[in-house]
Order: sequence, then structure tokens, then C-alpha cells
Amino acid sequence: MNKYSLIICFVVFWGQCVLGIDLSRYRFHLMPETSYYGGIQSIAKDSLGRIWYTGPDALFMYDGNSFYQLNDIVSAIKPAQKWGYGSLIRDKKGNLFLASGQGLLKFDYERFSFHVVVPGMIRSLCVHSDGQVYMLSDNSILRYNPQNKQTESFLLPKNKSFQNIMSAKDQVFLSQGAVVYQVEMTKKRLLQFADFGSTTNQVNDAVAYGGEYYFLTQRGGIHVTDLTGNLKQKIPVSIMGNSAVLTKKLYLDQTGVIWVATQAGLYLYDPSNESSSALQMNLNDAYSLPNNSIWTIYPDPDQGAWIGTYGGKIAYCSLYDSRVRYFKPSPGGLNHPIVSSFQEDHLGNIWIGTEGGSLNYWNRKKDQFNPLEKSKGSSSSPHMIKRLKFDRTSKKLFISAYNGGIGSYDVDNQHFSSFNFRSPESQQPLTVYDFVNDKEGTWWMTDPDKLFLYRKKPLDPIEMVSVLDAQGKKMKLEVEALYVNNQDQLCLISHQGFFVVNPHTLKVLKHYALKDASYSANYLCSYTVTSNGEVWLGTLGKGVNVLKRDGTYVNYSVSNGFPAKMVFGILEDVATKNIWLSTSDGLFCFNWKSSKFEKARFYQENNIGSFYIHAAYKTSRGEMLFGGTNGFLLFDPAYLNKNLQKPKVFFYRISGQQ
Repeated sequence: MNKYSLIICFVVFWGQCVLGIDLSRYRFHLMPETSYYGGIQSIAKDSLGRIWYTGPDALFMYDGNSFYQLNDIVSAIKPAQKWGYGSLIRDKKGNLFLASGQGLLKFDYERFSFHVVVPGMIRSLCVHSDGQVYMLSDNSILRYNPQNKQTESFLLPKNKSFQNIMSAKDQVFLSQGAVVYQVEMTKKRLLQFADFGSTTNQVNDAVAYGGEYYFLTQRGGIHVTDLTGNLKQKIPVSIMGNSAVLTKKLYLDQTGVIWVATQAGLYLYDPSNESSSALQMNLNDAYSLPNNSIWTIYPDPDQGAWIGTYGGKIAYCSLYDSRVRYFKPSPGGLNHPIVSSFQEDHLGNIWIGTEGGSLNYWNRKKDQFNPLEKSKGSSSSPHMIKRLKFDRTSKKLFISAYNGGIGSYDVDNQHFSSFNFRSPESQQPLTVYDFVNDKEGTWWMTDPDKLFLYRKKPLDPIEMVSVLDAQGKKMKLEVEALYVNNQDQLCLISHQGFFVVNPHTLKVLKHYALKDASYSANYLCSYTVTSNGEVWLGTLGKGVNVLKRDGTYVNYSVSNGFPAKMVFGILEDVATKNIWLSTSDGLFCFNWKSSKFEKARFYQENNIGSFYIHAAYKTSRGEMLFGGTNGFLLFDPAYLNKNLQKPKVFFYRISGQQ
């Protein structure tokens, strides 16, 4: 393979990884049991917010509390007739229509009943952008105007069989197998628009996007045409390698992604970058598809979409509630409850360290977890992971562990290796809670159960070193965490306060501790350095300490507005600069606008057990991850105060004096 081929392969691979569809956004909330056994073929929401749905032989309504089978209110129109149920649609005025074997029915909100507005068998229908209802009957095209209640029609050719009538942008289309016609109602005629050839290309649905039409065929994928019907592109719809999967419906969501309902799952296609992916039912995920056989997709008038599946399942997806997710250990998912550390790699995927279950890999594009017990060869993942750090230059993940020293995982070559860092005293693998490799190549390592640091200079053996005070005496420090600041100084988060140290002489340059305070006020365990240069330091008993840029060192605890005692992790929001803290009393946010600590209302207490020390991480997207003793929490602070659901007010009943 020449170098140009390699470059092309890299670009294609990079594009798929970086520009791919994020499946983690697609969380489906399953309705309670719908009391129906068959396939949900149509869904609609009425103007009062109630959900209606049909199967071939049943009509149901869900009011938010209970399900009601309402065949009787339809059959009451003609009790002696057989009624078959087709599509439900709602127009922009809130009118609810039902296609049936006996005609087009309109729902009367006041009388809670249906009445026939267009008689005859209605095989297919759609609401067009002009507000009128277009229908395909046995032998005609019909158009019903809800405003003046007038119907007009014209006969179809007798020697042709037509299947579906569809509205897309400014056009109404009619399909006859693989042939698509434009419906010209004013001239009462059909004009051939496109012919997709094969009998497997029967057209089921259509949407308009970016100046083009996307036509869904039954087994031949999506055919894309320009506005005059010229074929521009064919998009195969493939799920698990099956490119002949049976498809039913199209939906264009608010982010520009096209959904395809198939009998093997939900296929997703992004026209902006031509990436695609697929979702299938996952028994280990409470928010996955409830069934792979998807019969219909309904765009909610307010926001989001509903899907109906075989087996009577209905689920709702908003695309925005995925911004808060709780992950617990499960078969096929996270493999251990205690989550101690996170890192994001160059592909945007998340590596998760656990204490007891080795390393976990979360593929964000596929929304799948994989535990890494062993790499290629015989090397194994540590099982008591304390800290993860990813180096984007070498594309290696560095891992420290309890009785495991420090090792690395080569992400591209899928290989674990150990640095064989051992204790100078016992020759056993080191226990390393935190570590940093400075620009001179020296490794600094902490173990808070020891009264010293471990140091490993290039080409030198491991040393046990102590920090020196102003008189040159060794200090007995229990160091939880450490980092190198912008001045290349060593910063120590310890049980005796916050220290800034000269890495060459080991002398203390600055020591920050609260005077005349309880021991717990200086018992530090977590930290973050904010964008304005402040250092926030969590304590194990007295809230949080803040080192301000002017050198002021203050404590926030119960007495001045912060009720939490133990602070396990601290992160800064990219957009607002607010500070988020995982604590023994839940999740808190320091809001700069109000200068107050606020408890996170969205957080479900103890949903992931207790928060875990040091387990806090911010992704490149600005999402926040906090680990716990029973899984971990992910949320995006940018979406917490956004409600894209459009609230509506309606009057159910007005009462008063006559």
C-alpha cells in the first residue's frame, strides 16, 4: 500500500470516528405496558397531549395514567360493519384524523367521538404543508380541507397498483412500486417524478433535506434525488451486515439525522457528513430500543419522537435527556461497581478505571462497554486501578494501581506493559494513588499511607524522598494527589494542607493551611485548578478550601453556606465557570452569579452509591463524569437548564356561575 492510500485510509477512519453519530444521545423511555399484542403501526398526539396509537385491529389512547382501547367509539358509527384501522395524523390546528376501512374519521374533542368526514376505504394519508389531508383510496386520490370541510378527488389509472401517499416539502408524492409520481391536484393528474427500477425498491416514505428528496425503499435503501427527480445517491440501509433489511418509515430529527424504522433495529444516517450507525435492543440497557422490529416513527409536535414496535411497545426519545445518565454494573456493561478514574482518548472514547474489575472501555459512538482483562499477548490489566492519565502524543493510557505500580496501555496496538516500579524496601510493586511525569522525565508518585513520595529519575532507581521545611528538616506528609504547575513547581495535596515544592531541592516554597482550625479542615483529598488560576481543594470533613489568585486561602463549610463535609471530586464548567463538587451529601454547584452553593436538583441521591474519592473528569465536550461505589454519573451542564419541550396550556373544563 503506497503512502497516499495510507493517508486516504487515515482520513476516512478519522472522519468515521470523529464525525460519527453519537449513539449515547438516543435513549428511549418505554411506556407502561400498552395492553396490545401486535405491531404499533401509527402514533399521534392530540391537542390535549394524549397519545393515540393503532394496530391493524385496534385503537388505543393513553392519557398519562391509563390505557383505553377505543374500538367501540369507532364501531358505534356503523356497528354492523367491519372496521380496520390505519394511520393516525394530527394537523397544525390540532385536528386528529384516523384512516379506516370505512373512511377518514375526525375526532370530536367535546363529544369524545369520531365521525366520518370522507367515506370509503382509506389506504394511506398524509397532512401536507398547506394544511390539507391527502388520501389514497382504492381507486382515487382525495384531498380534504379541514377549514371548509370540502373534498375533491380524481380517479387513478385502473391498470396500476399504488401503495403510499407522502408529503415532502412542497410536493405530494404517490408511489407505485419503485416509481414515484407527483400529485397535481389542481390539474387532477399524476406526473412521473422518479423510477428506481427494481421491484425491491418499492417506495415507503419520503423526507426533504438540504434541497434534496430522500425516498425510502422497502429493501433497496434510501434513494436521493434532486428537486427535479434526478437520482443523485443511493444509501444502503444495513444493520449487522444485512443490507436487505425490511424498512417501513423515515424521520428527520431536529439535529438533521435521518431515522429509518426497520425490522432489525433503528438505522441512523447523517447527511451532513454521510456517517451512519444503527441501534438495536440491548437487554442490559434500560433505555435501549424495546424491540428490534420498528413499525412506525412519530415526530412529537412539541419535541422528540415516538417509536412503535412489534409486540405493542411504544417508546419516546427526546435527544436531550441523555445529557444526564447513570451507569451501573451490568452484564455486557460496566464490569465492576467501584469507579475510581476516567480518561478520554484521541477518538473521544472513555476509559474507566475500577477498583476490582480492571479497565473498562466505553465506545461513545456505539455506546458499548468492553472490559479489558488482557491485551494482545499475555499481559493483563491491573484490577485495583487508582489513576488513569492519557498521553495524546504517544496515544498511551498510563495506569496506576494498588500494589500494581504504573503501567501503560497502547491504544492503537492494544497492548499492556508495566514499568516495573517496585518498592526499594520490599521489592514489591508500588501502590500509586496519583502520579505525574514532569518535563525532565522524572516520575513523582504518591501513596497517602506513606510519609514520603516516590521519585523515579530517568536511568535512576526508585527513591523514597521527603519534602524539606524551611530549616531543611524532613516533613512527614501524607500526600493524596499532586500536579506540576505552570512554574514547573510540584504541588502537593496532602493531609497536612497544600504545599508548593521546588522539585530539585524538595524544599517547601509555600504552605497553605487554615490556622486554628480542626484537623479535617486541612485534610485535603481532591482538587481542581480553575481557568482563573484559583485552586479548589476538597477536604475530608470540613467542606472545601479555595486558594485565590491573590494568595488568600479560605474555607467554605456549614458556617458559610456549604453544608457538605467531605468533597471527593471537583470540576469547573467550561461555559459558566461554575464549580461542581461531588460530596458526602450529594452533588453541589458553586454558582458564580449568585455566589452560592446550590444542590443539584437533577441528581438522584445514591443512584450510583456514594461518590468515590478522586473519581471526577471533564470530557472534551464539557460533559462531567463522577464515579461512585455503584457505577458513575455523566451529565452535560450546558443542557441542565434548557427545556426544549414546548409547554402548552389548555382548558380541560371551565366552570362558573350561569
